[in-house]
Amino acid sequence: MADVMKMLEDIRSINAPKPPKIAVNAMQFPALSAMNGTINFEFFSYVTVTNPNRDEFSHYDSSLQLVYSGEPMGLVFIPVEKIGSGGSQKMSAKFDVQQYLLSTPAKSTLSGGDREIGFENSNNFNSG
Repeated sequence: MADVMKMLEDIRSINAPKPPKIAVNAMQFPALSAMNGTINFEFFSYVTVTNPNRDEFSHYDSSLQLVYSGEPMGLVFIPVEKIGSGGSQKMSAKFDVQQYLLSTPAKSTLSGGDREIGFENSNNFNSG
């Protein structure tokens, strides 16, 4: 009986859906200016989403949010996509931030889903 239970547990773990793998390929700031205590910039993020599952993966109601000093600066919605078994999808997001009032941040973040990339005020970079 224990062997049967172990076999069923193994089957469940093999067939359990795995979360997608997200890789940030590049980040760009093609335009950046600061004047009179405000900042204007464009921010591009390029990512690849890989489906590690044996079946199709769909995502919906997804978004990326750019946060500075705890305040939202921009929000980009990610269109509904389907990624086939073992497939990958390249995606990009553009934030166009105009006349955002600067303050001294404790922490800035870019988040999407359950992932967050942080930029500390000391110019350290962290991901988690």
